Amino acid sequence: MKKINLSTLNVVNQLKQENEDFEWYPTTNEIIEAMYWDIKGKDSNGSDYISFLDIGAGNGKIFNKFKDICESVTTGKENHSGHTSKCLHIDKYMVIEKSQILINQMPSEAFVVGTDFFENTLIDKQAKVIFCNPPYSEYSKWTERIITEANSEYIYLVIPQRWDKQENILASLKKRDASFSIVGTYSFEDSEDRKARAIVDLIKIDLTMNAYHSRQIAVDPFDLWFNENFKIKAAKDNQSHFEEAKKEAEARKVKIDNCLVEGIDLVSSLVEIYNNELSSLIATYSKLSELDAVLLEELNVKVSNVKAALKEKIQNLKSLYWKEIFNNLTDITKRLTTKTRDTLLKFLTSNTNIDFTTGNIRSLVIWVIKNANKYYNEQMISVYDNFTTGEGIKFYKSNKRFNDDTWRYTRSDKGNLEKYALDYRIVLHGHRSEVYSWQDEDLKFSPSQLEYLQDIIVIAKNLGFTVNDDVIHTFEIKEKNKAYFTCSKKRILKVGQKTNVGVIEEVYLHTSRVNPNNERTQLIDGVIHVYDAKNKNDEVQYKINGDYLHWDYPKIDNDIFSTVKGYKNGNVHFRATC
Repeated sequence: MKKINLSTLNVVNQLKQENEDFEWYPTTNEIIEAMYWDIKGKDSNGSDYISFLDIGAGNGKIFNKFKDICESVTTGKENHSGHTSKCLHIDKYMVIEKSQILINQMPSEAFVVGTDFFENTLIDKQAKVIFCNPPYSEYSKWTERIITEANSEYIYLVIPQRWDKQENILASLKKRDASFSIVGTYSFEDSEDRKARAIVDLIKIDLTMNAYHSRQIAVDPFDLWFNENFKIKAAKDNQSHFEEAKKEAEARKVKIDNCLVEGIDLVSSLVEIYNNELSSLIATYSKLSELDAVLLEELNVKVSNVKAALKEKIQNLKSLYWKEIFNNLTDITKRLTTKTRDTLLKFLTSNTNIDFTTGNIRSLVIWVIKNANKYYNEQMISVYDNFTTGEGIKFYKSNKRFNDDTWRYTRSDKGNLEKYALDYRIVLHGHRSEVYSWQDEDLKFSPSQLEYLQDIIVIAKNLGFTVNDDVIHTFEIKEKNKAYFTCSKKRILKVGQKTNVGVIEEVYLHTSRVNPNNERTQLIDGVIHVYDAKNKNDEVQYKINGDYLHWDYPKIDNDIFSTVKGYKNGNVHFRATC
């Protein structure tokens, strides 16, 4: 008899302590392997890539096991009789999981598209394969809903053998014109994770049909949902759906801005507004079912048009509210370079079909944090590689530099060069394809040129440096522009010191500490101390050229992060100060 996996036992104990043990019985390795090879197929050659929705995913064991099987058959360590030795890859792993403890243990590739199963729709979550090992106390209800709403080609379910006696399950199969087969029958009594006295079937449900020499879903889940919920007595046709007006989206955005009441958190506000708007949308379309069929026909209202319009409106509604959340992830995105940020946000915005709930928002933000961290080192290497040019590197030993002609023949083979480092002076080649409509803007750095500077500042900040990037948008080409470190509030420069705006004439320290002479002002070591009982924090002020400047405005040479010069041909020259 196999012993229970101790790590699983620890997790189960933790789940029970946190009231998150929602009948989590991890799918056995035997069942997962059977499903892997059934998806792969005996006659399939080459490597296959599939999208996969794991409902009640636990700790993501299926993804990890698929990966292990693929690696084992690739290296020849494992021989499955009758099967090819090619791989099955999950290139998009979507999960629905309620327990945050288990979500935290998932592989970084797992993308949480929902938390509570009954708060999330499946219609808009498209995948090649859907899998579920549902809680056995509710398996019938879960199975019926998955079959009815699944937007996939195949469903694999691990459910008790008595499932074929459930009328609701058989009815849902009939509605979808689905066929099924039993891949195998298994027991949890010898489970390597958590044992149970349960005999289950692994069933495969095929939702497809042959059409035009390809496999297509036989009954669209949205069509099924629409027809059951909206009994509209109008002619059915295949004409195009109603277009959503741009003004409607703009009006909705204004509504969001106006409803964000100060003191209420953003997430709660947006979820409440979203639910109200979604309910209003459904109610509006429901009223169409009360209208007379003759009247609808006279108005040329077609069921297919109404259906398509509702589907698009729901998708657009979700997209708008998710993008509102994404726009507020600045604490994360500001630490990413231009390329990395665009990649992450593009992926996020392409998954706006996730239901807009508080739990889903929390899980998605956690996913972003988990996955953003892995980008930091990668993007540092990427930026370093971009900054490695013939004019910008030197050898460690000889200090010999490249020139353009030499670099032309070596840049494609950087990995074979001797050890080298970035020089203090770097030239990046670019372009200025942007067209400006007024002359003053033509003097500014173009967006593509600013990206060079913004990326290197992001890397510097991630390494712990503080760089002021507020003024880089004012940089002008052919000028020696300077990007500065942010200086400390405690720093006090001296009278006569040269700064970027002139020589310091007087230095003031505004403080709530009483001066030794009991006067409001006193000169101490060249600094005029100004007593102000209301000033709880010391503040430094400088007089330069007759003007009184804030502590962080004057800069000295040691504050320079880089001197930057741009040119009309798109090139940007950097020079470090140390």
